[in-house]
Amino acid sequence: MKRLRPCALLLAAAVAAIPLKGAARAGTLEDIRGRGVVTCAVAENVPGISGQAEGRRSGLAIDLCGIVAAAVLGRAEAVAFVDVKAAEGILSLQAEEADILLVPGPWTFSQEVNEGVLLLHPLLQRERDGAVFGPVIRQGDDIWLVALRWTIEALRRGPDTLPAEAVTLAETQLGFAPGWNRIISSRSESYDAFLAPHASTIEGGGWRVLPLPEGMSFRPDGP
Repeated sequence: MKRLRPCALLLAAAVAAIPLKGAARAGTLEDIRGRGVVTCAVAENVPGISGQAEGRRSGLAIDLCGIVAAAVLGRAEAVAFVDVKAAEGILSLQAEEADILLVPGPWTFSQEVNEGVLLLHPLLQRERDGAVFGPVIRQGDDIWLVALRWTIEALRRGPDTLPAEAVTLAETQLGFAPGWNRIISSRSESYDAFLAPHASTIEGGGWRVLPLPEGMSFRPDGP
């Protein structure tokens, strides 16, 4: 990606402050559609979360990256991975080498204040050190945040249960793939089904599943 000169940065900041209406503006989603893959930074070897065996990747982070690709591009296999150590994860986001960071680590105030990243929501927490796992993204791209937040909520609710107007809204306003909810469902029909293949490994590693936020509604008039 091109690096902006200071004057261009000021213009970009001004544009970013304009409320987004209609189709998504240029940003992470546009970059993803342009290159045709979702790029996820993952840990080299955290049992149950990300790892490789005989050239095949597995783990919750790998599956979650595929769920996002299914929603955005219509193909769960449209993914690319950047292997990082825990200390390098945020750097991969800052350098725009990845669209999402899916590496366990601390969730601290200073990270979000000083390092320009945002933890969308922690999905797991490790008992021995308090480390969490969940999607981390760069700050400043609200459309990408919305896309990820509601993709996870769709998975939690059961993609096939979503109201038709919500499915259409994601397609027309965010640019999600046609029939994105059914594509997600073909991979994992529920959040429990998403967690199940890795549950025993995760529990053995001292991780516990954290509750997702309550009160979210796909319908404009309530649940």
